[in-house]
Amino acid sequence: THWKHGGLVGIQGYGAGVIGRYTNLTNLPALKGGFHTVRLHQPAGWFYTTEALRGVCDIWDKYGSGMLNLHGSTGDFVLLGAPTDNLEDLFTDYLNAGWDLGGSSSDFRTPSCCNGMARCENACFDTMALFQDLSMSYQDEIHRPAFPYKFKIKISGCPNDCVASIGRSDLAIIGNWKDDIQVDQAEMKAYADAGKDIQGEVIDLCPTQCMAWDGSALKINNKMCNRCTHCINVLPKALSPGKESGATLLVGGKAPILEARSWPRSWCPSSRRKRPSPRSRISLRSSGMSGARTATTASASGSLSSAWAWVISSRPLSSSPTRTWFCTRGKIPTSSTKSTSRKVTRNRRPLPRAITQTTKLTILR
Repeated sequence: THWKHGGLVGIQGYGAGVIGRYTNLTNLPALKGGFHTVRLHQPAGWFYTTEALRGVCDIWDKYGSGMLNLHGSTGDFVLLGAPTDNLEDLFTDYLNAGWDLGGSSSDFRTPSCCNGMARCENACFDTMALFQDLSMSYQDEIHRPAFPYKFKIKISGCPNDCVASIGRSDLAIIGNWKDDIQVDQAEMKAYADAGKDIQGEVIDLCPTQCMAWDGSALKINNKMCNRCTHCINVLPKALSPGKESGATLLVGGKAPILEARSWPRSWCPSSRRKRPSPRSRISLRSSGMSGARTATTASASGSLSSAWAWVISSRPLSSSPTRTWFCTRGKIPTSSTKSTSRKVTRNRRPLPRAITQTTKLTILR
């Protein structure tokens, strides 16, 4: 398939979700009018019923080529090969069946998450609840490109990072814990009695050498632990994440295509439901250069100051959610610029409920 210069394809009222492609294959005459890619918004944790999958395939066989790409690096349910004349009818049938289009182009891309607490004992927060709230809160940003370049959020429930958020996203949300790794010494002894080479398979492979095993008890210097989770993966019955769990936010990514450093910010639950002080905020600004990822632009400019801003701001706790996450043009307001503050925050949107209520995340300073 190939691109074709000139003209646009898409769904009326949407600016994303359909990627224009064309084919030269002679054995597909019905698709000479286009071989477009359609992205369906995935469900949280990739949970499907067989009935839902059959419905997707039946509609796709009716209007498209029948070829599918399930959850590549985009995270969406990708349908390959739809002619231009069928796009509106295809979208209508999927919408009536309970599906919607995902993100594409320079917009807030469809989030992606692991299945977290649904199936994993190491999950440190409810990834699926956060995914759902992000998806529902930013429907306009997902469907209508308004950013200088794409912005991706991927959510992993623990440091194993099963969705590879560090290498594939602009904002990685990874489950973490603040206190010590939980150790069951009786299970450690049981592993040793069963012939497990704890010294060779765990202690010697610890990247920070923060563990010691004397044959009867395991000792961990948790201050040196870098949360690689190798020990927990090898000894799941004896070791588990700490009880004071939450998430760590990484702005940027380690993949070469992102070409940017990461700015880490740690978050964890607060039993008293406190919110961070106004000084605790994460602001990601992009100068608006086409083709530049958020952190790439910030690294090139040497700071986080520019014209576009993704802001997580903090205010005192009140009866209604007051923290906001908004995207706007202009400078970030300060305490001394009241008029600027009114202008900048007029388009603000509430921070998704999964952060403010469900997962109760608070910045660790």
